[in-house]
Amino acid sequence: MGGTAAYATLTADAYGLQAALVTAWDSPDLPEELCGIQAHIKQSASPTTFRNIDTASGRKQYIHHTAESITTEDIPNPF
Repeated sequence: MGGTAAYATLTADAYGLQAALVTAWDSPDLPEELCGIQAHIKQSASPTTFRNIDTASGRKQYIHHTAESITTEDIPNPF
């Protein structure tokens, strides 16, 4: 599950705001931490995965897989 999407949704929920999540990944189920959050999951062959490596000259990032793109058509109405 995307770190940014999960973090933002959990933060909004913790502040008592109505939170919902739209994401693309390879599982029909949410991680336990997100149970109870309204969500729509677009199935993807794999989630986006990457590796960060700190070097003396700065960080290098390698993207191993990219999840399916999310478009406005992927967002249920009303959500």
